[in-house]
Amino acid sequence: MDWVLKPNTNYVRSDGVRKLMTTNVNGLFVFGTLINGLSAGSSAGMSGMSGPWTVFACLT
Repeated sequence: MDWVLKPNTNYVRSDGVRKLMTTNVNGLFVFGTLINGLSAGSSAGMSGMSGPWTVFACLT
């Protein structure tokens, strides 16, 4: 309930054309399966999570 990603849904870039990922039946994205980058100039992104769905700890 109130999960941010919808099941079996294609997500696209802000241009509305280039596909980023597809969620599974549970509304989860399988890490490492991005189809395109988050933006044309992006080489990395930060989700706050690491596989398998554990909190990413960033040490400074």
